[in-house]
Amino acid sequence: DEKSSAGIIYNFQMAFRADEEAKYGYEFDVQYRLSQLWLSILKELEPLIERSKPHNDASLERLKQMMSFIQENYADKLTVDDIARSASISVRECSRCFSSNLSQSPMDYLNNYRTQKACEMLISGSKSVLEISESCGFSTGSYFSKSFGKIMGCTPLEYRKKNRKSIV
Repeated sequence: DEKSSAGIIYNFQMAFRADEEAKYGYEFDVQYRLSQLWLSILKELEPLIERSKPHNDASLERLKQMMSFIQENYADKLTVDDIARSASISVRECSRCFSSNLSQSPMDYLNNYRTQKACEMLISGSKSVLEISESCGFSTGSYFSKSFGKIMGCTPLEYRKKNRKSIV
């Protein structure tokens, strides 16, 4: 309907504008706007998706449990086995659950979540990159930098400098 289409267009425009302006914390505004955009699209497609997808409430419940576990324990050294155990399932079922519902592995989800938390710390705190790396559960500073670069497209220091400039 027209109202839904207008919301989709509005959120796209606002995300684009936030990215262009690049004000302090703009990444989160862009992420929020794009999430709203996708939510609107999903709501429009919900009837089609519901008809074509068999319900597996158990899989979704397990996924929620594992995501909660990761969010509560991301700073600790975690393995896929730890994540699977949090939902009382096998490692193979854990991987299948993440893959079928999120199109990523449990470790990819964990690294993305850790990186998101690191971004928050880089912007708002004064900890060193190494301290942030350790606070977010990365095993080494070099692995943190490599993982961060892969996800964010820049080094942690570049990210911090770029966002600190936005503050001024």
